[in-house]
Amino acid sequence: MALPNASDDLVWVLLNQGHSFKARTAVGSKRHLSREPNNLVALHSRKYTGLAAGKTVSIRATGKGQNLEMTITHPDKAHKPAEAREVIALKKDMPQIAQRITDRLSVYEPRLNKAALAYAYNMHKALRRSERGQVGTGSKNIAVR
Repeated sequence: MALPNASDDLVWVLLNQGHSFKARTAVGSKRHLSREPNNLVALHSRKYTGLAAGKTVSIRATGKGQNLEMTITHPDKAHKPAEAREVIALKKDMPQIAQRITDRLSVYEPRLNKAALAYAYNMHKALRRSERGQVGTGSKNIAVR
């Protein structure tokens, strides 16, 4: 979350050169990656940053029941930490999850809607695979001769 006394643009200018979440990429690559929290696509860009943006969205798996939850940060309530974050439970199947994300983000932050849907889809798919026991993909039993 951005600092309450500094604009998002100023924070981005300060963070753009480098920070501890910036990941190393291949030599000559124009794509810069980031491991910062609240970054849905892991790209080091102004659009997806979770550090310099006032409005942030994160989706993560809950520990119980293997459901998802979406956390939205409200920059206007930064002086009240207990009310600054809104947690929305995302349960059931993927169409209902997609509908809740679209309904909430179309009002809150429309530019993150597509990224949030893709992230939720991948998380939901991974959770369903882990429930069925299909954790590893492509592993084959090799007979020893």
